[in-house]
Amino acid sequence: MRRALAEEVVTSTQVLAEYAATLPHKISPAAPPEDVAALLDALDPIGVVVPDGDLVRRAVEARGAYGIHFYDGLSPLRRRQRYKPVPHPANRE
Repeated sequence: MRRALAEEVVTSTQVLAEYAATLPHKISPAAPPEDVAALLDALDPIGVVVPDGDLVRRAVEARGAYGIHFYDGLSPLRRRQRYKPVPHPANRE
């Protein structure tokens, strides 16, 4: 958690969505929605990287250069991208 608060660890919206979608369906017993929400709240200190056009382009280039799957290419690139806070929708102009 210290590393997350120091912004040394980031994740993506895709990873969080897959995590939230998997827990209720792929484990036994299935995690109820309130437990999934509580787990997501516990992960809140981890910065979320939102892919932009440059990140997507670099993933395409990584696929061409190294033959890796597009989404697998996004993961290491996310780690290199500086975390940019995304304002809550209520705070956007």
